[in-house]
Amino acid sequence: SLLAVYHSALALAILAALGGYLTPLLINSGSNDYAALFAYIAVLNAGILLVSIFRKWQQLPLLGLVGTIFLFLTWSGDGYTPNLAIICTLVLTIYFIEFLLVSLFNTLLSKEKSDMLEYHLIMLNASWYFGMTYSLLKPEYEYILGTFTALLALIYGVLAYAVHVIKKDDEVPAIFFGGTALVFLTLVFPIQFEQQWITIAWLTEATVLIWMAVRTKMVRF
Repeated sequence: SLLAVYHSALALAILAALGGYLTPLLINSGSNDYAALFAYIAVLNAGILLVSIFRKWQQLPLLGLVGTIFLFLTWSGDGYTPNLAIICTLVLTIYFIEFLLVSLFNTLLSKEKSDMLEYHLIMLNASWYFGMTYSLLKPEYEYILGTFTALLALIYGVLAYAVHVIKKDDEVPAIFFGGTALVFLTLVFPIQFEQQWITIAWLTEATVLIWMAVRTKMVRF
């Protein structure tokens, strides 16, 4: 990674990142040392994110997030047990914050307008964190899932407002953060309530996606 920064070589940085995420699989001894694995991923993410911010390489954070998801799912297939739910949730929160911070740095500090790589990072980070945390907490802690979802909606709502105020010349990132906040707010209803409220929530979410498609002129929404 240092050589990649020194020579400004994105390809070398990508190879270094791939090697970093494949290393735990290549040296796996069969022991379930999840603490070392979680710490390794957190440090690796931090290094990759710092490099991406320094060189403004938006491909690296997305690669890092995919690598993190791959390693966590690979470990959880054999190593996860229900008593690790809280520990895993805290670890996933650290990873979530890491990638959320790099999205904010790239959005607020870059003089150029954000592109699709940045939007994919925002959406994948939010959806992965919510989905995985939901699956971990639901068996034993279902009663807090509504509050958890509402908290995510609040976080993204605050970020949307901050991005809108700071970067007024590029409204798309604020729309992405705001749309994510509205989707999480919508999900509070089917998680916390039943019957007709679920239908109302799905209708609202569809409306949000149509609104985002019109405002960003991106048909995929």
